[in-house]
Amino acid sequence: MLIQNEPLLVELHRRLAASKGRWPEVSRGSRVPYSTITKIHQRVIEDPRTRTTQSLLDYLRKLPDVAIGAQAATEISS
Repeated sequence: MLIQNEPLLVELHRRLAASKGRWPEVSRGSRVPYSTITKIHQRVIEDPRTRTTQSLLDYLRKLPDVAIGAQAATEISS
């Protein structure tokens, strides 16, 4: 689920949080190292490279469970 006008980094953090138990799968599918995913989530890496962000989002947007979890998180915070 894409929230209109949501910055990519905000979407990435939201989707990573929703898929937290699946990060090994996300790492393999996106070809982004697991350690990089954890550092992005923990905000150690505050401004990830465009290619890294795009690879992760391309993969995370294909996971239907993540989209549902992201939607639920958005509804809870509203």
